[in-house]
Amino acid sequence: MMNRPGSEIRKFQFSDDLKEAVRLHQKGNLEEARQIYLRILDHYPENSDALHLLGVIAHQTGAIGKAVHLISRAIQLSPGQASYYLNLGNAYRAKDLLAQAVTCFNKAIDIKPDYADAYYNLGNTLSAQGKVDSAVPYYQHAVQLKPKLPAAYLNLGRIFEQQGAKKQAVSWYMGALQADTSCVEACIRLGSLYQTLNNHLEAVQCFQRAAAAGPDDCFRLYNNLGVSQQALGNLTDSIASFEKATQLNPGYAVAHYNLGVSYHANGELHKAINVLEKAVALKPAYSDAVNLLVHLLQRTCDWQNLDRFALKLDKLTSNSLETQTPTAEAVYTNVCRHPDPALNYYLARGRSLDIAKKTTGINLSFSYDRSAAGVDKIILGYFSADFNNHPIAHLTRGLFKLHNRDFFKVYCYSYGNDDGSTYRAQIARDSDRFIDVSKLNTPELARCINDDKVCILIDLMGYTNGNRLDVCALRPSPLQLTWLGFPGTTGAEFFDYIITDKIVSPEGHASFYSENFVYMPHCYQVNNNCQEIADCEWQRRDFGLPEHGFVFSSFNQPVKVDPLMFDCWMRILKKVSNSVLWLLWDNRIAEVNLRSAAQERGINPNRLVFAKKLSKEKHLARMRLADLALDTRVYNGHTTTSDSLWAGTPVIALQGTHFASRVSASILTAIELPELITQDLTEYENLAVHLALNRDNLIHLRQKLKSHRNTKPLFDTARFTKNLEFAFQEMWRVYQQGDPPCPITVKENENF
Repeated sequence: MMNRPGSEIRKFQFSDDLKEAVRLHQKGNLEEARQIYLRILDHYPENSDALHLLGVIAHQTGAIGKAVHLISRAIQLSPGQASYYLNLGNAYRAKDLLAQAVTCFNKAIDIKPDYADAYYNLGNTLSAQGKVDSAVPYYQHAVQLKPKLPAAYLNLGRIFEQQGAKKQAVSWYMGALQADTSCVEACIRLGSLYQTLNNHLEAVQCFQRAAAAGPDDCFRLYNNLGVSQQALGNLTDSIASFEKATQLNPGYAVAHYNLGVSYHANGELHKAINVLEKAVALKPAYSDAVNLLVHLLQRTCDWQNLDRFALKLDKLTSNSLETQTPTAEAVYTNVCRHPDPALNYYLARGRSLDIAKKTTGINLSFSYDRSAAGVDKIILGYFSADFNNHPIAHLTRGLFKLHNRDFFKVYCYSYGNDDGSTYRAQIARDSDRFIDVSKLNTPELARCINDDKVCILIDLMGYTNGNRLDVCALRPSPLQLTWLGFPGTTGAEFFDYIITDKIVSPEGHASFYSENFVYMPHCYQVNNNCQEIADCEWQRRDFGLPEHGFVFSSFNQPVKVDPLMFDCWMRILKKVSNSVLWLLWDNRIAEVNLRSAAQERGINPNRLVFAKKLSKEKHLARMRLADLALDTRVYNGHTTTSDSLWAGTPVIALQGTHFASRVSASILTAIELPELITQDLTEYENLAVHLALNRDNLIHLRQKLKSHRNTKPLFDTARFTKNLEFAFQEMWRVYQQGDPPCPITVKENENF
């Protein structure tokens, strides 16, 4: 901080010329002031004040060497002036002579111990030397001496924020605002910090306050404001903020991307695609925008445009893998597009390392004493955002109450939306503890789990939307595993195990997983054998289906439908007259694109029938009207396949090459219907046509399914739970022995 001219001048009677020069200097009329200083020095060459202030002007106009010379001469004439040392220190710092600057600021403090500006500038110089810990007490002393010094508060806030002491940083940024209520930078930094703490309500208030001041980069403020409004679920407000940001700066790609995210969340897919294309046009290597755009083009079945952007995404991913930088493509998107377990692993591995790296700044670690690991009961911590009306809750609903309380305690940590559904209510009721942790930030949530002494943390999310893998990266539990939510490896060192089976994860795929396999004896997927099917006397005409024609169904999301499988489906329709394909309706764009694709393949678009969403019980009842379900290719139906079988409709599956494309094969094996598993598209097509044209075979198959539903392992929830408990007990036994995690195979003869 450079002293303003006249603020520290010795108390003596200035000449009229010197007074006028100081006045002009303070007003910024530097050249006029300089001429007067020079005139004074012509008459009084040893006037230290004129020399000092002439040196200050030299600094202000970029003549740093001259500034050092002039101020040094002033000090020789009047060595007791603290302000001279302050400004000499500033000049040295401008020349990057930091050691000399430190000496000058210390000298200024020696002369004037209550010199707040000297303490502040010394703190700045020490920070520039990388000695931030040494800088802190000087900044603190500066604000004690001069409470209205917002810059010192800001610097303290930055230091503590960089050190991960976020709550202390908040306090210092608040101090800056108290020192100067109009301090825009304090509002911005405080808002950004609140965002990292998931305190988005406070962040919104900060950004709105800053935006009201109208700074030059106001478009960034509106973008940040929109991010927090988006996080709060205020999509209308976030869209307005992002639109404002793009209006203020049409070339700001980040705001276009964030606007696309909000449009997507708001169901405005066409608008989302348009602004994402704009973001990519502005910034071709914008990986997040390309990734979301590819996802939306998949979701809307816009395969022509998908090919173009998928190629771009693949190139970005390839470059990331070659340079060992964080991958462009989201792991989930990659699994949906590429049935390549090696590629899936490399992306997951890179993403997990990035997550772990981001948590290194959190000053939090946990240790565990294996010798004291003997516990009366193993505490299981189920960890998910999906304890609500979501497929994960549909599958696990019957699990929690079946755990044997003689050996286990069941805690559920929910960080998702409380939708008031019966699913959430039952899971909460069937848990020993159901803890809503949605308001906790990463370290708080990790401490919560650790304080509860959870023995085995069971992540039910993986890389699905809204995950909190950052918490798992802090290792709040001695054993951690991933299961069910994401079909594949996390690639993470912070997970010890993955619950799987030998079909979705063959032994030969072990090198494509970071976790140890825990092989269930049947399917890895739990199912609820108490699912209700609505007692509806529905007829096919209620859903626009032909009364006597053959009804194929595929109730998977359209994001899972790819051109190769759609080609196969259209060939099947051509070979089976009076047949229709009954699909789940998700969005209007997908419907239009799929009807158009059918017509291009010679199929009447009206032979595609779309089913709007219903409650789960009614959806299961509706599924019974289909004759035969057709599974998707790269990303199978998972819950959808189980639902179809529970409703009594057989499913034809194509067994693929990675976890996501092998799930239906696992499900069909567990219900002992292997004849419905095919190995290539030709076999898939032939089987579908054969069953459609040979009703007796189909009737026999449906009867077999009805018999197996209640007798085979797939829907035996109690049996599955016992097998899962055996796995948990084996993990804990290995841990208590002091051995590292190892592959586990559950054999029913060991626990039945």
